[in-house]
Amino acid sequence: MRSTGRAVARQAGASSQSSAPRTSTYALNNVTLPYALALAARGPREALLDNPNFLQGLNVCRGMVTYRAVANDLGCEFVDPAKALAA
Repeated sequence: MRSTGRAVARQAGASSQSSAPRTSTYALNNVTLPYALALAARGPREALLDNPNFLQGLNVCRGMVTYRAVANDLGCEFVDPAKALAA
């Protein structure tokens, strides 16, 4: 939805997920399952520290903003994710 000032215009369109729901579900599962398994096996702190790609997805930790773009948008101080987890 987007605002036009006085009214709300609703936009509708097909998404790629809805055009191939079964295939996209398998693809999403294949991509996210390793992260879920790592969380279950090692806990959040160790799973994040063991995988730099996983660590890059951390946005906020213990009240500290650990994702630079989010910190810039919110006008907050950026804290390195590894340092936030160590605190």
